[in-house]
Amino acid sequence: MLLTYIPGVLAVFAVVSLSFAGLQFYEARQKRIEAQEALQRVKAAEARINQAESHIKQLTDQAEFSFASPDARSDGRRAFDMLRRIAVDSENFCSERAKIELNVIVRNLGNPIAGIGGIDRLKNRIYPWREGIDPNKVTVEEAEKELVNVRGLNAAALIAFIAGNTNYSKAKRLNCLIRTYRVHESLRVVYAAELFLKAEDKNLENLQPFSYQQIEKWWEENKIRFSEGK
Repeated sequence: MLLTYIPGVLAVFAVVSLSFAGLQFYEARQKRIEAQEALQRVKAAEARINQAESHIKQLTDQAEFSFASPDARSDGRRAFDMLRRIAVDSENFCSERAKIELNVIVRNLGNPIAGIGGIDRLKNRIYPWREGIDPNKVTVEEAEKELVNVRGLNAAALIAFIAGNTNYSKAKRLNCLIRTYRVHESLRVVYAAELFLKAEDKNLENLQPFSYQQIEKWWEENKIRFSEGK
């Protein structure tokens, strides 16, 4: 009698097992769907974050460019150097604009020495913008000290005065020029100092304007030669 119930019981167990397996499959499928949906939400959130970060970087780059450009056009050396850093940064949104701006600024600089009378001022050693001062009595230290307080054409004229004044030894003149080249805030003054430094060696003539590293390297290799008067 008992044996007659066994197939029925087994059938019930089979149905229950199938139902339980089906339930597990359904739950697993639901969890997989929920996980996929959660993953999609995460990816969407990441995309929004990346887009926001990109937008913030674009605004930051534009603000930096807008800050540097007018000051660089107004003879600001630090702002000009900032534009140079922007220009070489391929990931900066304003890189191409900075390159164009740099070209305009350098082109407008022209030749600051020619702008103040050029070689005539050098030949006459006219002390710039100060009438009645005997240039032969002005020391290179006094001229260099005055450079701190002047900008633009006046400072470029003073650079020309220092570079062309043979009352000073060449070593003293070049030391003054290189110090000015390193630290002066006026873009025009730095450019003028660089022109005179380049004139000392034909190998420097074809350098791009504001070739800081190359000028420094040249000076380190040649300063002893000038100090020895060679």
